[in-house]
Amino acid sequence: MTRYDSTKAKVHHGLDLFAPEGTPVKACLSGKVCLIKWMNGYGNTLAIKLDEAGKKEFAQMAITYELLYPNAVTTINNVDVKEYEGATYDGNSDVYLFYAHLKSVDVDIKNPEVKAGQTIGSSGVSGVSGGTRAPHLHFEIWVRDWPTVYSGGWTYRVNPGMYVRFKSYDQQTAEERKQQADQAAKSAVNNFFGDKKV
Repeated sequence: MTRYDSTKAKVHHGLDLFAPEGTPVKACLSGKVCLIKWMNGYGNTLAIKLDEAGKKEFAQMAITYELLYPNAVTTINNVDVKEYEGATYDGNSDVYLFYAHLKSVDVDIKNPEVKAGQTIGSSGVSGVSGGTRAPHLHFEIWVRDWPTVYSGGWTYRVNPGMYVRFKSYDQQTAEERKQQADQAAKSAVNNFFGDKKV
């Protein structure tokens, strides 16, 4: 849940999943869209509050995950940076899934119910001004609503690695790394607001 960058230590509260621009983004689990908003640094975003069925399924999705850098503390510009586990899910709290850097948002807050697997938007680079410049989905899991999460930093964010299967950089093939580098160089940040700023 931490990004390393050559010029500064930057807290990174989620998981960046590479996806070519325009790739459909789907709801992981069922719930209600509770937030659609443009946010500086995140671009076009949306959050889904899981319903009871979604929460039950979420609780069963927990996987054995070991921190990629459990004992590593890197000092960048006199700031200690390490990976954190984040909050834990107690089985009772509300659960929110947060999606960012969307090129488009394809759901409406006025008709908020979504089903698992339903397309809710598309991946892009909206709001990206540095860091991971290739089109990607930034994904977070919260155990409180947005105003609380925003003021609480790590406190109410669950490390997505505890629930999402993904390839770390070390597990990616040379071709996958090249594809990301090529996309980053080609697209850089040419669509800052996505198809439209929500």
